[in-house]
Amino acid sequence: MSRSPASLAALGDILLSGRSPAWREVRRLVALSAPTAANVLILGGPGTGREYVAQAVHALSPRREAPYLTLACGALSSSEWERALFGAGKLLAKAQQGTLFLDEVGAIGLEIQKQLTPAVLGDVRLVLAAEGPLGVVMREQRFGSELFRRLRLFPIPVPELAQYPEMLPELVRELVLFHSKKSNKNIDRIPPETLRAMAAWDWPGNLPELESFVQRAVKQSTGRTLMAPVGELAAPATAPVGRSTLEEVQREHILRVLRECGGVVKKAAAELGVPRTTLNARIKKLAIRRGEF
Repeated sequence: MSRSPASLAALGDILLSGRSPAWREVRRLVALSAPTAANVLILGGPGTGREYVAQAVHALSPRREAPYLTLACGALSSSEWERALFGAGKLLAKAQQGTLFLDEVGAIGLEIQKQLTPAVLGDVRLVLAAEGPLGVVMREQRFGSELFRRLRLFPIPVPELAQYPEMLPELVRELVLFHSKKSNKNIDRIPPETLRAMAAWDWPGNLPELESFVQRAVKQSTGRTLMAPVGELAAPATAPVGRSTLEEVQREHILRVLRECGGVVKKAAAELGVPRTTLNARIKKLAIRRGEF
């Protein structure tokens, strides 16, 4: 599903001004880093809101009136990435005096990352995003420790949606309002049991999965009450599960969506609200075989 800029902006405002302890810590780190000249490394899974944090760093910085440009590295090959950054498009040139956000920088490989040097950057503030905790990212060779030191990166971890269930009702209400207006509907009631079921789900696809779920619920609702397919949310996040069990839940959820989409990965990725490259990586990590879907 393609997420609209309006809903993205609204969710970002809610998260960065919310009462969740997890996001209060993000807000504190943004406030510490934004006024400085430090380059920033945002750490978190796909769909956790890394783009909101990057935008906040730029908006609170002395560069706020200068260009803010983004590049999704995970969607590009190494040659495409180099052309976008250094070739005809010359993002680095366009971003001078401003901020350049490179999302999924771990996808471009360590050798290509080595091209990101202070001398090459010029007067560009770099905000990088990589998937996972810093130690894991470096251990799995998705991000170089040399690059971390050379660019003097300021790390900001971003929480998964399951880490702040207390904010879910507000996020759901905003999404229902947005998609109701978009569908010319007037949905103004969300049953408490629906919110409880949604708060109990782990949301392995994070915010895009939540928005996809709400959008489908709005489409199938005929009155003023949200009719959500809560039967899909079968595994409560509040259960005392270990890491392996959580991965099993994620595996089954991805498999179900793949089956519903006839095994078409591109379609399943759109339904989950994540890039196809990210879904392919999850399929590989969770050892999902083609014959299973």
